[in-house]
Amino acid sequence: MTEEVECRRSFRLKDKPAREYAFRDYLRKKDWLPQEIVEMNKKYDDLFSSVVMNAFSIDVKEMTPEEYLAEKRAMEPPSPPPKKPRGPRGPYKKRPKPLEEGEVDDIVILHSELIEIKNRIKKVKGSPKRKRKPSDNAIKSIEEKLEKVEKLVEKMERKDNKSSVKKQRTDSRLSSSNIEIVSVTAFECSCGVTFDNHAECHRHLFEKHTDSEEQNCVECGNGLDEIRTNHICHVCNKFAENLELHLVSHYRDCNSRTAIMECRFCTKQFKTVKEVMAHEQDKHLQKQVRRIVNVYKCNECSTTFPYAELLTCHYSNHVDTSALWDIVDELQGKIDAEKEECPFCRINMSSRKSFRAHLLKSHWIACKSLSRISLSEQIQTDQKIKQEINEMTRDVETDILMKEVKQEVKEEIPDDEYPTC
Repeated sequence: MTEEVECRRSFRLKDKPAREYAFRDYLRKKDWLPQEIVEMNKKYDDLFSSVVMNAFSIDVKEMTPEEYLAEKRAMEPPSPPPKKPRGPRGPYKKRPKPLEEGEVDDIVILHSELIEIKNRIKKVKGSPKRKRKPSDNAIKSIEEKLEKVEKLVEKMERKDNKSSVKKQRTDSRLSSSNIEIVSVTAFECSCGVTFDNHAECHRHLFEKHTDSEEQNCVECGNGLDEIRTNHICHVCNKFAENLELHLVSHYRDCNSRTAIMECRFCTKQFKTVKEVMAHEQDKHLQKQVRRIVNVYKCNECSTTFPYAELLTCHYSNHVDTSALWDIVDELQGKIDAEKEECPFCRINMSSRKSFRAHLLKSHWIACKSLSRISLSEQIQTDQKIKQEINEMTRDVETDILMKEVKQEVKEEIPDDEYPTC
């Protein structure tokens, strides 16, 4: 008889340990939950059961809907009484309040002072001429100010005083102690000429006087040297009250608000005028000071300039620039050129300002002869247009060369060698 061999049966289900409590694990019974989740689920079950038991233990009073509405109305606050109906409303009119005694006294004082000021103005008009006589414009400005004060007085009579603070403010502003009679003095040059504006006196010193006369402004004592540094443009050599605002017209690439300041010597661009001037002084003007021997000469009036930019600005005095730009635009349309493309050498410029400066600087003779050319509809190609322009400019170039040769010969030959009659 064979003996039975013992074997392990732990793999069977009956030998496996019993599963722990799983909360609502009815979908997947084989899932095992960790101990923390089991404890948390037990707590939620206990809380829910306690809430339910408390709810069942409360005594609920049975009430009909009518009794419930009556109890709710008793707990609400009492409503305000209804407003009485109003009749039809007319236009709203604000009733003016009567003025107080102090305000009436201030108005009377203001009227008396206005009469005194008018009498003084009449005396000034009828008085003989003095060295510093107020001008007619200054007297008119005083009269306008007096009219404004009269209007303020009338408004004060009609105005309602809303609060005591506003009353004190109006009394302090329009009181008799705050009104001052200012004597108007004209600005005078040391030569005796008077002006209404201080800037006009400086303009007169720059335009009418020279360095040898040594005239100064009587008001501030500035001479020509100070006026040149503060008011004279170094590009066009013109007077400007606000020099920085005037320089913007030379450096900006367009007339819009988003204009960028462009260097006159290179293609670099900046945001402000000070940055452009600092760049020019550092990169361009210091080099030109060393070789200032170069002189740029005008072909029309033989005026010389130390810089090419001054010569370009000077050329606008000899040509009607507005008519010239119209002809150039028409010429660009004939040859299908771009907006900033030169119609003569076909070079594209970065901005409209540099394009116009290039025309006056490099193609001055062609620009001068453009006024004599009639751009007919038959001309369609670049060659025909260039041929017509070359024919018109050839005569002008020969005349300029002949003038230069004659001037050189005249300078070389002294007057003693000419035969005398």
